[in-house]
Amino acid sequence: FSRYQRVEDLETMQIDDTQQMIGEGRSKRSFLDQIIYRKHSYDPRVMGQRTVFIGLSLILAAALSLVALTIVLSMASAARMSEAARAKRKPDSIKYGLQLIPDLHQLSDGMLVYSTSLDANATRQRYVDGINEFLDTYVNEQNSRKAFMVDCAEGLSARNKWCRFDTTRAFTREGRGCTRYDNFGYDSGAPCVLFALKDEIQWRPKVGSNVTELPFKCDITPNGRTSKPTGAFYFPSLKDNLRLGGFPTNKLPSKTIPDKQGEPITDEEGEMLFDTPSLVFVKFNLPEVKMHYTISCGIKDDISGYEIENLAEFGGRKVFTFDVVVD
Repeated sequence: FSRYQRVEDLETMQIDDTQQMIGEGRSKRSFLDQIIYRKHSYDPRVMGQRTVFIGLSLILAAALSLVALTIVLSMASAARMSEAARAKRKPDSIKYGLQLIPDLHQLSDGMLVYSTSLDANATRQRYVDGINEFLDTYVNEQNSRKAFMVDCAEGLSARNKWCRFDTTRAFTREGRGCTRYDNFGYDSGAPCVLFALKDEIQWRPKVGSNVTELPFKCDITPNGRTSKPTGAFYFPSLKDNLRLGGFPTNKLPSKTIPDKQGEPITDEEGEMLFDTPSLVFVKFNLPEVKMHYTISCGIKDDISGYEIENLAEFGGRKVFTFDVVVD
C-alpha cells in the first residue's frame, strides 16, 4: 500500500517507460520521469507539516523584525537624549575656551584628513571654507564695532573700548604664514588650523606684569613607529619664542562695553556684546607619505617667564585634541 495518492493517472500521459537503466536489478525512471512523478504526487501529512512550518517561520520573522525595529528606535532615542545631555553638561567647558576652526567634529569625525591628490580637493575645500567663513564673520564683526574699537599697545587695554585684533599682521611672519593666498596651506602640504580663545566667563589670567601673551603649544604624537615627526609654526607666536603661539592678554577676558546709560551694548537682537576672541593659527608641515598623528593643543602655564597662576580656575576648554591623517 503506497502512502502516495495519485492525482492523475500517469498512464494516460503516455510516458515512455520502456527504456531500462542498468542498476540493481530493477528499472529506474529517467530524470524527467522523476520530475513528473513528484509534480503529480503529494503526501497530505507532509504538506500539513510544511504549512505549519511556514506559518511558524513567518511569525518568527515578524517577531524578530519587531524586536529589531524596537532596538533601532531605542538607540535613536538614546542618541538624542545623550546629545541633549551633552549640551547641558558643563556648558562652560564646551562653549568657552579654545575653539578649533574648521570644526573637524562636524566635517570629518574629529580628524583632519589631508591629501594633496585631486580626489581630495572637495575635502580640502571644506576645511578652507570653514576657516574663510569664520574669518569673514570675525572681520565683519570688528568692522561693525568700529566706534568701540581701538588699536592697543601690547599688553595694554583701553577704557570702555575693545582692542582690535589685526588679522593681516598677526597671521604672517618673515614670508611665512596662514593666508587666503594659498588656501591657508592646504594647497602646499602645510595646512593651517585656527584656534580662538573665547573668554566670556570673565576669567582674568594672573601673570607677571611684563607678560603680554598667554603661551600656546601643540604636542604632536606619531601613531606608529614609522611615523616621521612634523613641525608646527604659530601665527602669532610669542615675541621671544617662535616655537610657541601667543594669545594677547589685552583681549582677556572678553569684556562688555557700557553705553551712555551705563548698560552693556547689545546687538540688533538685544544680545549682550562681548569682545571678539583672540586668535592663533597653527601651521603643520606634513610629510608626503601616509602618516597618523594625535595632536593636543593647549594653553601652557609652566613656560618660563610666562607662568599663569590661575589657569586651573578657568572654566573653559584649556586643551583641544584631534587627529591628523595624511593619506
